[in-house]
Amino acid sequence: MMTPEQKSYLDQVVDGLLPLIDAAQALVPSDTGLPHQGLESHTEPPQYGQATAPDLLDRSPDWQDKSWRQILDDLVAADPQIEVPEQWRVSVRVDIYQSGAGQGYVICAAVLIDGVRWERRVNRGPLTWTEHDWREVVPDDEVLA
Repeated sequence: MMTPEQKSYLDQVVDGLLPLIDAAQALVPSDTGLPHQGLESHTEPPQYGQATAPDLLDRSPDWQDKSWRQILDDLVAADPQIEVPEQWRVSVRVDIYQSGAGQGYVICAAVLIDGVRWERRVNRGPLTWTEHDWREVVPDDEVLA
């Protein structure tokens, strides 16, 4: 169970990362017409209260030229005042979508609390139903059992 104190703390962590992610999205070239799809930043989300270095920043989808690391490096090059933390308290993934209502992206933050994965999704686009507050994620093998 996530306590109100944990939720408040994690909301502050995520809310602190949102401007960085939004600024990185603004740098993405428009040749694809889609926002940057950021694959999961960590092999495993950090444990609550701990920060870990994202170990998967060099990956990118096959159809996309730039990885998280390249986009974040471009962001810092464009504005040296921006600081990208070396260690993150949540893992981050950016899912993209295109629908009849328009295109957008969903920032998914994840953390482990007592070994249980929790996720919060923040929508940037017309599909508001894709956004949700912190939820416990049930592994597929438990759902199918």
